[in-house]
Amino acid sequence: MENITANAFFNMKEVPATLNANGSITTYRPDDKLELVEAESQGINEQILVLELKFKEGMAPMKGTNKPFSYKTHKVNSKDYKQVTLQYGNAETITVNVTILG
Repeated sequence: MENITANAFFNMKEVPATLNANGSITTYRPDDKLELVEAESQGINEQILVLELKFKEGMAPMKGTNKPFSYKTHKVNSKDYKQVTLQYGNAETITVNVTILG
């Protein structure tokens, strides 16, 4: 997996208010599957949400394909997050700041 892009925003206009994280990553096969979930280990900083991008390799012939991913939560403490860290691949990470909307 390569070429990852991500963003995160807290939408206060939605009821209930929602934290969204989304982006895309290039995978090698068009039938690869992605799932973005909350990581089991959240670390020590309560202002950083840690998400894990789970990957299941497909069987189709190799052809670089951009795959979207997204995560949404309405948890009460979502408003406290200042950053989102995505874990993917072999212990690789990307951290983005949370933008406030509304």
